[in-house]
Amino acid sequence: MATASQPARKSWFARLFGDEHAPDEGTPGHGAPMLAQWLPYRSFDPKTEIFYQTDSIAFALEVAPLTGADERTGEILAQFLSEAMPPCSRLQILSFQSPRVGQTIARYALPRYAAGGVHKKIAEHRSRMLGHGAWNSLAQDGPFHVRQHRCILSVSFKLGKGSVEELVTVRDSITSLLQSINVDVSRYSPVDLIALIDDCGFRGDLARCSDLIARGIPR
Repeated sequence: MATASQPARKSWFARLFGDEHAPDEGTPGHGAPMLAQWLPYRSFDPKTEIFYQTDSIAFALEVAPLTGADERTGEILAQFLSEAMPPCSRLQILSFQSPRVGQTIARYALPRYAAGGVHKKIAEHRSRMLGHGAWNSLAQDGPFHVRQHRCILSVSFKLGKGSVEELVTVRDSITSLLQSINVDVSRYSPVDLIALIDDCGFRGDLARCSDLIARGIPR
């Protein structure tokens, strides 16, 4: 397995978290790279659910994939991004297809297991097939894999360019807008953020994950 170079790792995390600065120096070494060495946020306020980074503040949201959108939906989103986002804000979007589909399959299967009988039998076979499809193509003539579509949206302010209150207002506005077009939204905590890194394939080979990161959109 190839190992990503240090510049590639820094670039990957800078694009994901919107912060180009490295963590504070002085973290004791333990003979192997630690995840904490690459996380740019320094603290998290559980009251406001805002991340405090080296030279910025930020929040992250996971949103449900937008399906069935029409031209009017696109106009609403475009208008919001052009008018409601402060000039000091930086918006980044991560969209990828995760092979970790176990929880999604479980939500389908568990009620049918509880029902028993033929429903349980169908759920057993279907769960086995879908789980197999996460890593093996379900079609013989090409790649056809089972994936969980994930979309993570983050907004950050450079320190001194915007206040925590303004950032919270932006987050609430984005949440209200997405909910108005029937898109579910959940806020990220540090635990969610670390789980996301793991889901993206953090195993010392960050280069293969770089294509998952959508471009940052500075304003």
